[in-house]
Amino acid sequence: MTARAEEFGQDGQKILTADWTADAPPHLRLLPQVEILRQVWIHHYYWETDGLLRWRDGHALPPAALRFDSPFLQE
Repeated sequence: MTARAEEFGQDGQKILTADWTADAPPHLRLLPQVEILRQVWIHHYYWETDGLLRWRDGHALPPAALRFDSPFLQE
C-alpha cells in the first residue's frame, strides 16, 4: 500500500510542479481543486533528505485539527 500511495504522491507532485512553472497559466493555481491537492499533498507526503518522496504514516501526520482527509468534509 505504501508504494502505491507514493506513486500517487509522485503523480500529484507532477501536477503541482506543472501548475507553478513560469509558463503555466496563473489561473490554474487559483482552482479550488489544485489548492485541495496541494494541501492534501503537504499533509500526506514529505521529501527525504536524499530527495525521495515518502508517504507519511499515521504517526507522522499533522494533528487532525490541522488537516482534512477529504474535500467532502470542507464547508
